[in-house]
Amino acid sequence: MGTAGDILRRLGPKASVQKVIQKFESTFGAVDTKETILRKFYASQQLDSESIAGYTSRVKFTHRQ
Repeated sequence: MGTAGDILRRLGPKASVQKVIQKFESTFGAVDTKETILRKFYASQQLDSESIAGYTSRVKFTHRQ
């Protein structure tokens, strides 16, 4: 599952988004706010020449940064 998954598992299902972000920042460095993450997600659009698989990969990559 990886380091991020291990962190989430240790925090438990009732952990707040803020607590998760704080833990990720202490482990990985700065993390976008939940508002920024949502803004990036809603702003993403599939390009005319892009397959759905390509678009999905790009969205996943964008939100992993």
